[in-house]
Amino acid sequence: SSRLVRACPMSQMGWKKEVQSFRGHQFEFLHFDVCDEPEEIEGLEDAEGMLGACFWDEASSLMLNFLKESKNSYATSTVIELGAGCGFLGVALAAEGADVWVTELGPLVPLMQANVELNPGLRLKAAELDWSREDQHPDRIFDVVVMCEVSMSTT
Repeated sequence: SSRLVRACPMSQMGWKKEVQSFRGHQFEFLHFDVCDEPEEIEGLEDAEGMLGACFWDEASSLMLNFLKESKNSYATSTVIELGAGCGFLGVALAAEGADVWVTELGPLVPLMQANVELNPGLRLKAAELDWSREDQHPDRIFDVVVMCEVSMSTT
């Protein structure tokens, strides 16, 4: 027999603010998710329909664990996150002290910028980067390149 499963009537898609930590350093980030009381955020309408605006908890947690095991500290590192979506990994590394650029396609840049602004004092920059355009490539060298659950299509 089949069962009917219903979502909580209060749950809806919207902007959710969360607090996480990386090696004891707390940070905040916004992402698009199912939530009971969505945050009212102006200027992110273009990002709402994009997969990159969602937080993929399992993949991101696995990647953070990998990063913890790979290096004792990122505090003196320069880092670029490619296909950053909401910028979760980059914000986590910046919370530890890294100098980080979180990069993504145009519609997600305002979301990444909102996450930069949620974490004042971090060495964290949001930038548009389309890998297929050489005129958008950064003019600096990074110690660490991170990406998680990235896809790219030119069509």
